[in-house]
Amino acid sequence: MTLLQALAYFSREATLNLLRGWKVSLLAVLTIAVSLFLIGLFLLVGGNARSVVEGWRAESRVVLYLETGTSTERVAALQARLDAEPWTARTEIVTPAEASSRFRQAFPSLSGLLDGWGEEPLPTSIEIEPAVGIASSRV
Repeated sequence: MTLLQALAYFSREATLNLLRGWKVSLLAVLTIAVSLFLIGLFLLVGGNARSVVEGWRAESRVVLYLETGTSTERVAALQARLDAEPWTARTEIVTPAEASSRFRQAFPSLSGLLDGWGEEPLPTSIEIEPAVGIASSRV
């Protein structure tokens, strides 16, 4: 028996078995198709979820609100100490006027809440941007 004859024999037997048990063959093909579809869907959702989480991680901030009347020297000392920490990528001091401006831009319908105060109602704060990879390296 040659290789060509063997291939012809196996092809003929496979075709006959498919025709005899077409229901089982169809069920097997459909099962494989559904499995591949679900795997692809899982990979697609997982990839999209990963990109969303990375976006959130890039936008994450820690905000340290300071007491009203904290001296500028104390604020600068706190910022210098935070900048020295390994988990800190960057810090930014936000003045009360800047915080009010941000609030008015973010919530225009609520901007009236800040009107009528004798002084700025929002406190001085320090925004801290965590360093990339610090959270995942501690796990």
